[in-house]
Amino acid sequence: MMSNRVARFSVSILTVLILMAFFPLDIAGQSILRLYPSIRAYGMGIAGTADYHEPANADFNPAALSFMDEIAVTFNRGQLVPDLASDVYTFSMGAAGGIMLIDNADYDMFFSGSLRYTQLDYGEWEATDEVGNFIGICSSKDHCINMTVAIGSTFKDLIGVGVGFSAKPISLELAPAWGTVENESSSANKVAFDLGMILKMDLFREKGFLVSPSFGISYLNLGGDIEYANRDQTVPLSKELRIGFGLCLESPSLESMDEAFEHRLPICTFSFNYDNANDLVRDDSENRRGYGVEISLFRLFFLRTGHYENKDGNVTDDTFGYGLGFEKKGIRARFDYASVPQSAGLKKVSKYGFSLGYSF
Repeated sequence: MMSNRVARFSVSILTVLILMAFFPLDIAGQSILRLYPSIRAYGMGIAGTADYHEPANADFNPAALSFMDEIAVTFNRGQLVPDLASDVYTFSMGAAGGIMLIDNADYDMFFSGSLRYTQLDYGEWEATDEVGNFIGICSSKDHCINMTVAIGSTFKDLIGVGVGFSAKPISLELAPAWGTVENESSSANKVAFDLGMILKMDLFREKGFLVSPSFGISYLNLGGDIEYANRDQTVPLSKELRIGFGLCLESPSLESMDEAFEHRLPICTFSFNYDNANDLVRDDSENRRGYGVEISLFRLFFLRTGHYENKDGNVTDDTFGYGLGFEKKGIRARFDYASVPQSAGLKKVSKYGFSLGYSF
């Protein structure tokens, strides 16, 4: 005889346990908080805390939006750990936009915001009653809505400071109420909060050349414990402190341009990012580190590589990615691909994403 409790968790809990054993998920039921939407960052060692060039990096640091003066939408979908659970998928889509509130020779101010939805789908499983009779197909999913606002200021085009704040309502749905005899769902709802800051500098700007280092710090997933609806169990939010460093080197543009390149795209841009993430809840959790580089040509072709380490999650491997872009009259479109590690001894996971933007 299969008990009601086994019926509820036969597949969903098993899947979570498998992912916890092999994938870098540090707190049970909170993997949705570790799904970063930036495919660009995945190709660069999953590093983006100090990178303000990519709106999707707001999940690493809400201050990543601080200097936006464009609108952008992004979309991505893929498998999480296909070699362990082939029916576990991730999906994310969002929009971000920013405007320049003040524009003068000595001081600029930007205001930006974004809205993003992320889903982690654990797949379907068969629900049964207390005597083992089939009563339907259930699905287990986690949801997160990330709402971010950021403000940034630059001084004499030399130094910029940005701060950001995110509110993230999350919903964890392991089993629906109709699939249980008690008619009680195995679910939890919580709101987590993020804070972040970015400092950037333009150390050299001459004849089209630009050298811009940046520093970022963020404190993610602030809030109380997660309480499940039908269990006497609470777990703390997986609070995380991230520190990052970035460096961007931009060459001048060609003097003679085709109309397609009328915005004077630089010939070559080199970007480097380094991240260190420390879990503040688990004393036995090791730091997660990542670093990577990107080289772009005319902002049309992007080549990325990096390295990611998470010893607690049994992951130490290289990452790789590329992007194909188009830009004309302020309209920008880009397709991104990344190959990232699952765990030791497993094949890498392929991730795909698409973004569309418009610069004012």
